[in-house]
Amino acid sequence: SDLTNVSNKTFTDSTKLFVIRTDSIGCSRSSDTIQLTLNPRPLKPTGSALSVCVGGAATAITATASTGNTLRWYGTSATGGTASTSAPTVSSSVVGVTNYYVSQVSSQGCESERSNLAHTVNPLPAKPVISWSGVQFATTATGVNYQWLLNGTAISGATASTHKPSNTGDFKLRITDPNGC
Repeated sequence: SDLTNVSNKTFTDSTKLFVIRTDSIGCSRSSDTIQLTLNPRPLKPTGSALSVCVGGAATAITATASTGNTLRWYGTSATGGTASTSAPTVSSSVVGVTNYYVSQVSSQGCESERSNLAHTVNPLPAKPVISWSGVQFATTATGVNYQWLLNGTAISGATASTHKPSNTGDFKLRITDPNGC
């Protein structure tokens, strides 16, 4: 029961109600019973951060909505912005982190908070400097994987920071950093 004379009211939970309207001479009329249902706000959609190497193939950003919900993409807008039903197109041309935002909407029209999906573009490792000792090649470049190449072809088992060649030719070293670049 709310006896205030207001033309609109905000409810914070589910309830049944009816409205009585009384005119200036005391005549009144009741509405039919109105059922108000407060629908729950969905949880944030799930997604994962992406990491690519500069110049590499940019993987599409993805998120998963709960059953019955749909996704709304906001590009780089943490708040405000215009929603889209399509995930934004990402780039791998500029080193750095770009945050993308997505929410999900229930079938009742309730929208979740936005999830932040970070897209990181990592730099390539520095070109390794190779030295020759007269016996073997070596590098001081740091990497998690090394691969020596002879005439452009990977040498089987040559995966250390040094390599003692058994053939002549054009030798190169490919280094992979902790980011997979």
